[in-house]
Amino acid sequence: MSNTCNEIPATLRKKPIITTLIGVGCFAVGTAYFMLSHDKTTLMLSLAVLAACLIRAYGLYRTIAKAAYTAIDGTCISSTANLLRRTRSVVVADNDGATHKLTLPKATRLKVGQRYRFYLAHTSDATNALQQAEQYLGFEELFDLPGEK
Repeated sequence: MSNTCNEIPATLRKKPIITTLIGVGCFAVGTAYFMLSHDKTTLMLSLAVLAACLIRAYGLYRTIAKAAYTAIDGTCISSTANLLRRTRSVVVADNDGATHKLTLPKATRLKVGQRYRFYLAHTSDATNALQQAEQYLGFEELFDLPGEK
């Protein structure tokens, strides 16, 4: 099952585009530096970063276009940064009262008590926290409509 562009959430639509732009920007800076200093090493490294970003963006695009992700809606109950790791443990309670423990990148800033929708890629097995953080595609804040509780 694949998504059309209108069915893809804006949060996920931006991710491959931003990844590509980062790679292009790095390559542009590396090319400009090469023109000034004739440093081939910098040019090759920036080209490698561009290639890695393009591969990552393509993988993200395929995951999103094939709808190979899960959306978890719920209220953030707790959010704690893991010491000595670049991850954050988040506990989310969904509308049915079930709780989900997610491992997200440490840079993800959430407010306890706020409603969010988390997007996680489908993988065969995510046994450790690092693999779980790699599943993370993004999140969006959900706002209650007037009259809802």
